[in-house]
Amino acid sequence: MTSDSGLKKFTLKNISGLLFTFGITAAFVYIAFRGIDLSRLLDDMKSVSLMWIAIYVFLNILAHYVRAVRWKVILNTIKPETSSINLFNSLMIGYGMNNFIPRLGEISRAVSLGYLEQISRTAVLGTIVVERILDIILFGAAVLISLIIYNGNIAVTFPWINSLLITGSLFIGSFIAVIFFLARYKETYIKKIFPGKLGIRITELFVKLITGLSSLRGTKNYIYTAITSVAIMGLYALTSYAGFYAMDLTIDGNNFYMAWVVMSIGAIGVMIPTPGGIGSYHTITKSILVLLYGIDPVKALAYATLTHAISFIIQIILAVAAFIHIGHRDKSFKFSNLLSANMNNSQ
Repeated sequence: MTSDSGLKKFTLKNISGLLFTFGITAAFVYIAFRGIDLSRLLDDMKSVSLMWIAIYVFLNILAHYVRAVRWKVILNTIKPETSSINLFNSLMIGYGMNNFIPRLGEISRAVSLGYLEQISRTAVLGTIVVERILDIILFGAAVLISLIIYNGNIAVTFPWINSLLITGSLFIGSFIAVIFFLARYKETYIKKIFPGKLGIRITELFVKLITGLSSLRGTKNYIYTAITSVAIMGLYALTSYAGFYAMDLTIDGNNFYMAWVVMSIGAIGVMIPTPGGIGSYHTITKSILVLLYGIDPVKALAYATLTHAISFIIQIILAVAAFIHIGHRDKSFKFSNLLSANMNNSQ
């Protein structure tokens, strides 16, 4: 693996991108907390069940572990028997980075695991793209299930749901089609667009990326990936379920169904490019509880704030622990390794 090329300089584009991201975050926070009695909010958050908070924490960490197991399955054709602890540490480093700068976590995961396992960072990034595609498909399916199990018409309350599902399906389909086309004709078209050494270099990188994107192969791996994916979704729903009991936020009827709806639609708030889903998760989760289930706005926002805060803190603690653990084993691994990563020099 080649060495990193130094800290990446911030350009006007980088700065404007960050300003845009934090501007969106501020707007969502304002929308979520507008008109809310903060003293009531704090009182609701103080009266939580510590037992259910402990269950929430356990389920949250277990979901991360199962996600690391699924990643190991996806990586199996690139490097069999990848270290589970390296996978978990890299996963948590990625989550920790995303909590401050959206989407930087994906690159951090690829760089850290590539460094620890001595495999192509570009290929690893390809497997992360596969993971993200799986997540979009799974959450799309979860939203469809929500439309079925909810006693009413969610699309009437949230008319953007149908448009989002259609747009997501078209995006995934188009992305897969483009990847297959380029994978087949990569040398012909890339070398025409980028002649000489640059074309050769780009072709090499693209081959590595395709290796990662096509890593999920074999009936056994398909089955394990399906099982772990269903387990991840189930654990996410159970986490939301535990949060309801921690806040004493239950209704007459099937509270697990409500947890599933909150989990599936609320996840859209995490996918919006705000640091760690701050503001966007609060706004969407509060809206679901208030508009679909008639929960008091303060109570609904208290639930969103508490569950987000716990998840955020868990990710930061585990990310720091991962850095410490890796640094203890390998003194050459530094935080700057992630910030200075230049994917054009990946091996």
